[in-house]
Amino acid sequence: MEKVNYSMTELAVHLNITLGRYTIGRNVLMEHLRELKVLQTEEAKNKPFKEFYQHQFFDVITVTKNNRHWNKTVVTEKGIKWLQSKYVGTIKEREYQYWKDWYPDV
Repeated sequence: MEKVNYSMTELAVHLNITLGRYTIGRNVLMEHLRELKVLQTEEAKNKPFKEFYQHQFFDVITVTKNNRHWNKTVVTEKGIKWLQSKYVGTIKEREYQYWKDWYPDV
């Protein structure tokens, strides 16, 4: 069986974290995952911490385009289930706390 990985954009669409009319996209999702110490910052920015990689929640693939190479973090199906059960509620609450004063209808 072939292993299926999803981009962070696909992950954001799949998780569908919404507050009122606002849906959290890739960049905000990745920011939360960095703040929650799931993804790294600095030189290894957006790579998963070793424990999450070892649990096969994420994978890092090499992308080549126009003779340029870079690493890209992708999430596995197992990782999607794990994120849904462990972090979606936390991320939604953090977003609510951030936006509630400016947008009381969220």
